[in-house]
Amino acid sequence: MKLYHGYILRKVALVLVMSAVICSLALALIYLVRLGKDRTLGIPFLLMLRLMVYYNAFLAIYSVPISVLIACLLVFGRLAADNEFTALKASGIAPLRVFSSTLALGLALSFAMLWLNGWAAPHSHAAFMDLRFDAFSLDAFFRPGRTISVKNYSLHVGASEGGVLEEVTITVLSPEGRTTTILAEWGTLADRRSEGKVQLNLYNVEFFIEEAPSASEDGAAQEEPVESSGEPEAGAALVRETARAYQIVFDFGDIKSRAGGLADKDELTMRELLARRAVVGREGDAALAGAYAFEFNKRLVFALSPLVFAIVGVPLGVQVRRGERGLGTAIGVGIAAAYYSLILGIEKGITSRSAVPSVLVWVPCAAFAALGIWLMIRVNRGR
Repeated sequence: MKLYHGYILRKVALVLVMSAVICSLALALIYLVRLGKDRTLGIPFLLMLRLMVYYNAFLAIYSVPISVLIACLLVFGRLAADNEFTALKASGIAPLRVFSSTLALGLALSFAMLWLNGWAAPHSHAAFMDLRFDAFSLDAFFRPGRTISVKNYSLHVGASEGGVLEEVTITVLSPEGRTTTILAEWGTLADRRSEGKVQLNLYNVEFFIEEAPSASEDGAAQEEPVESSGEPEAGAALVRETARAYQIVFDFGDIKSRAGGLADKDELTMRELLARRAVVGREGDAALAGAYAFEFNKRLVFALSPLVFAIVGVPLGVQVRRGERGLGTAIGVGIAAAYYSLILGIEKGITSRSAVPSVLVWVPCAAFAALGIWLMIRVNRGR
């Protein structure tokens, strides 16, 4: 029996590795297509390869479990098609004994995924985003039609061509709650990333200020008007001023964290998630504490995915008959898509509530595991 377990494990491992490679190449191709529009930004080929390595390391939380499911479907479907299970039953060997080695492999991969989800994937995601933002030209952060928020600034660019930003609109909210709207006909970006800064140079500027600002606030905002003209309009709700040129200096760390739409929790390890949850819980932010708790539980569920998919894939593969393997694989991929869609759908649907019920993320995991156990019982009974 040991020889047969080794035979099955070798086949499963081979198909698993091949499936993982194919998934990684598919994900890399998707990312290359997304990066295609940015080739004009001068990204070197080797740098793109490094980006894809980090990208695929982060997405291994999805590709590895899906590869386990595909491997189980193909290998056990082939064994069933060759009537090997019929021969084993005739020898008095129950199917569950045959399944045990593959289920043990799924459990071992789940432990590996716990390390991947808890430590490696967050670090890979952080390295990917840092490399991506450090490599791109500054124009990538201020694309036309996008609005980004950087601390108390909200920036929108209407058009961009040849490094020149056009129709720039900036809204500034002061600590006192006063709003200043800055309209610039055009502007340019000065690359000061070596200093950790990004400088925005604006030209032909108009300011619409709710109240006249005090002189002490200008320095705090790091704004340096070069030349200004115009008198405030007496009795008006807004004070209008103009300037031929105006400069705003931002911290680059703030720019790249906002421009990419990053979710901070994606770059936190599981230990850091628990620590952050405890801090915001003490501060009374129940919604944010619940979000960190949900992320922690979601990573545990994702870590169990290889075992769950092995439980589902093994009996499903056995029940697929000769000539129906393609259909069984399609069903298996559909199961994986449904599994992750349910988890991500639950997360999206409850993030707006005051408290996130973290236990809900376990429902798809428990449901699919129960489905797999039921299928195994049917196969073991010869149905």
